[in-house]
Amino acid sequence: MLSGRRTKLHFDDYTLEWFNITNGIGQGDPLSMILYIIYNSDLVRVAKGKHELMLAFVDDTAFLAIGKTFQETHEILWDMLERSRGGFEWSDQHNSCFAPSKFTLIDFTLNRLKECPPLVVRGDTINPNPTHKFLRVILNQELRWCEHTAYAISKGARYTMLLRCLTRTSQGVPTKLTHQLYQTVVIPCMLYAASVWLRPTYNLEFNTPLRGSIGTAKRIAQTQPTALLAITGAMRSSPSDSLEIHASLLPGPLLIQCTLYNFLIRISSLPIHHPLNPIVTHIVKWGSVKRHKSALHYLVQNLAVNPRTMETIHPRPDHPNSHTPFTTSIAGSKEEAVVDFHQCNNCTMIFTDGSSTNGKVGAAASLYIDFNHIATLRYHLGNDTEHTVFKAKAVGLILAMQLLLSRNEVTFPATIFADNQAVIRSGVHPTAKPGHYLLFRFRNLVRHLHERKDLDHMSINLNWIAGHADIEGNELADREAKLAALRSNMASPRRELPKLLRKRLPLSISAMKQANEDHLQKRWQEEWMASPRHPYINTLDPNQTTRSFMKLVGRLKKKHTAIYVQLRTGHIPLNKHLHQIKKSTSQSCLQCEGHHVETVHHLLFDCPRYARERHILRQKIGHNALSTSHLLSAKPAQQALFRFIDSTKCLHSTFGDIPIPQSSKD
Repeated sequence: MLSGRRTKLHFDDYTLEWFNITNGIGQGDPLSMILYIIYNSDLVRVAKGKHELMLAFVDDTAFLAIGKTFQETHEILWDMLERSRGGFEWSDQHNSCFAPSKFTLIDFTLNRLKECPPLVVRGDTINPNPTHKFLRVILNQELRWCEHTAYAISKGARYTMLLRCLTRTSQGVPTKLTHQLYQTVVIPCMLYAASVWLRPTYNLEFNTPLRGSIGTAKRIAQTQPTALLAITGAMRSSPSDSLEIHASLLPGPLLIQCTLYNFLIRISSLPIHHPLNPIVTHIVKWGSVKRHKSALHYLVQNLAVNPRTMETIHPRPDHPNSHTPFTTSIAGSKEEAVVDFHQCNNCTMIFTDGSSTNGKVGAAASLYIDFNHIATLRYHLGNDTEHTVFKAKAVGLILAMQLLLSRNEVTFPATIFADNQAVIRSGVHPTAKPGHYLLFRFRNLVRHLHERKDLDHMSINLNWIAGHADIEGNELADREAKLAALRSNMASPRRELPKLLRKRLPLSISAMKQANEDHLQKRWQEEWMASPRHPYINTLDPNQTTRSFMKLVGRLKKKHTAIYVQLRTGHIPLNKHLHQIKKSTSQSCLQCEGHHVETVHHLLFDCPRYARERHILRQKIGHNALSTSHLLSAKPAQQALFRFIDSTKCLHSTFGDIPIPQSSKD
């Protein structure tokens, strides 16, 4: 398996030629993680009984011992290393030399005054350390995470400063890309393993803040203002809550809440054989504990997620070499799909659909034989906060298979029509994604039909049909799916449904995440409406949402975004604001000989020095030039606005020449 491998090394601008690997595997080899699992498997088995535990990830290994005294735990650790088939024997057999002088010992206790004796291993004395970094998480002997919190804050600050090096107020990486870098690089690095060392900021069920959590969250969020300045190009004096709305970034406490919720949702969907599954199941079954709560206890207790009701996502739902037991056809356009339908010669057709209506989700499948409607099955999934339309479409395919298995009138080959291309493509190769377990069940039902009727894979066709194309069967399936969604009592009797659908389906991970995100957005909007900055921003953009500004500046250069933000917040190098931050001796407009205060409104509408430029602006956009809301919130006004700002030269000292952005139509 490791023969015939080669690699080459690259240093700065010099690259070596290819050379053969005669020992081990190459750096970055995709097989390395799998081989490490095999390599470490015997070492993990060293732990025996309930007082011993082994943790191993690649070349990082931890021996854990549980006891009433440190003397007892040290004896257990020594035995784990020295006994037959122990750590040192594995080291000798696997050519991986253990050096006791490099070992780290940490004794966990809540009693700071308790004496921690050293451990002697093969003549080397190992003194206990109060902290140790394992898998990039700093552990302290009291498991209070103070050191790691400080480390996370410093790491976030370091990455944020690197982000600021990429962009400036008037030049650099555009706002959209800077925003993406912050969300995909800085935040994951700062909140790495947050589920271990952070707690939820508020109880999701009662909507109450948790003591001690908000303060920690605010400390961690100290780096976000710097990132906001890098993303928006605003002045340092700009208020953070206003910049968060403009940059579409959740406030620190809500960001942590979202991160922890997504983690709990993810581990709630783990299969039974995963090591975390029995731990989570035990916590949910026996409820909360009074003393020595783990991080999972806090998550389950405060985030209102029941892992026993969640769908299970298997890492390998189907064998990668398994053949697809049906054929598929997806037309290139809606018109071609209609033509393909009219050219279909199969007598048996089943039209499927899934729908979300008034917050409810339903699915249906209608059987046609010789273009005559024979039967329909309906299924009510539940609320759209718990199930997705994709899931309903997959249920429609399962209902179609139930019709083919239960009705004697059907003939083969048969065609199943679905108006969702994603479901059809996913049905060919189900993967470890939400809702795909239903497609795996659909494939099994097709195989069962093959065995029962002695059919081949050409007997079942899964075709895409364009929605709302005035095709009778498709329109009927759409109406029936909406009916099933609106009223649960309109679902088909349980005895007519397949066994999988005779009980409530597990909750969808995607729907739960979306519902939580909507809840956080609503809570954020409420906090923003309570801000003293909200009334002013609301007058500029009455339709302001947490994402509207990023859509407005999505295609603009950084210079344009910075001008937009400064004009909208009022924190701009005009004399009124410069006087407030003690950078100017007067707040008066120099162009008006000191008769008027130099504000954003004065610049845009009143200053007589710019009457000619303002006249050109009005010629371009008409009466909308008199609306602050239109000038600072409407895409059609972008070109005229920046042409006006550039012609006045009032911001030239900060931004230089201001190019005219391309039209949104280009």
